[in-house]
Amino acid sequence: MNALEKKELYLSTGDSRIDKILGGGIRSGILTEIVGESSAGKTQLCFQLCLTAQLPLELGGLGGEVVYILTEEKFSLKRMEQLIPLFYRRLGIDYCSESFSSPQKVSKSNTNSKNQSNDCESRDNIDKYAIRDILKKIHIRFYFDKDQLSFGVIHQLPDFVEKNNVKLIVIDSIAAVMRFHYESISSHINNEMELYYERNEMLISIANSLKKTAFKNNCAVVCVNQVSDKILDLNEKLSNFMIPSTNHNSNLDKTPALGPKWASSVNAQIFLKLKRANNSSNTITNDEVNPESQVSANRRWITGSRIPWAGQETEEFYISGSGIHAVHHS
Repeated sequence: MNALEKKELYLSTGDSRIDKILGGGIRSGILTEIVGESSAGKTQLCFQLCLTAQLPLELGGLGGEVVYILTEEKFSLKRMEQLIPLFYRRLGIDYCSESFSSPQKVSKSNTNSKNQSNDCESRDNIDKYAIRDILKKIHIRFYFDKDQLSFGVIHQLPDFVEKNNVKLIVIDSIAAVMRFHYESISSHINNEMELYYERNEMLISIANSLKKTAFKNNCAVVCVNQVSDKILDLNEKLSNFMIPSTNHNSNLDKTPALGPKWASSVNAQIFLKLKRANNSSNTITNDEVNPESQVSANRRWITGSRIPWAGQETEEFYISGSGIHAVHHS
């Protein structure tokens, strides 16, 4: 398939309202950035995408496998094992069926067929094998410094993606190893700006390689980015009045880390905001919890802050055992 024949695909988040906010979901063939502070829901969203990516096109997936690159924390296997059954059941998908291992054959469960649903849920061993098979399609890689990340993304990732039908690449997070810290300056570099420019060149090389891989394989690429505090001017304060500030100081807001060079390399940006409740435990709740109680605790918003093909809309969401949900559905 040549460049003119490639069709842009959209990876669903599993929530129709959030997909609409993002202009259809996560677009394939480009580099998408998810920005937010700690506990805003970045990793939860990425985990959800790991599961939708394995679904066929007609169910909002990309029919492929996933590469999940970690740079700062261990992969939360416990959370993913919890999410898999709850998330797929939420979508009405029988992940225990034999056809699930063949993405083109996956279909939504027949909710009227109680025997099929009960049979799946009653066989714990089948459930465990099904979860194992889903996890096997999520390939975990650990890169704990910028040189490892750069080498892996530029020299190892492209070949692996092509040979393993990978349709989603996640880097969680790009900022953890690429943020510029003055205290980390090497002894052989005397000029602080020299290290800064070196870091920027590496970022551009990583971004270009990711975009090339995404385009060649028509896969989705998601990079998680952290935030820094930003002093707001009057116009910015007025434009942000719909979303409560996440800081006690109303003159501060959050801005993506890594600077303008990285920002200019990203094709689309999704921004998650968090307003913490007093004495919040950040605990993920079960589906049975009333969503309204979640809204009154920690509050979160998702914005397609820089998506050229979508309007800049914002939607409040909450996190339950089955993943991320929009608070309001049209």
